[in-house]
Amino acid sequence: MTAIRAENATSLFTPVCLAASIGVGAALQALAGAFLVRRFAAWPGWIEAEINIFKFL
Repeated sequence: MTAIRAENATSLFTPVCLAASIGVGAALQALAGAFLVRRFAAWPGWIEAEINIFKFL
């Protein structure tokens, strides 16, 4: 059995903040990517024609 023994609040707070910042960063990256695809790739209009799908692949 493993127990979490925190001698002070900082020893628990730091890993939680690190994990939260990684999660927030990943979410912001996904939002920025979706925005850029919709803005510059004319999503979803370009994929409606079958020939464009084959050009993409």
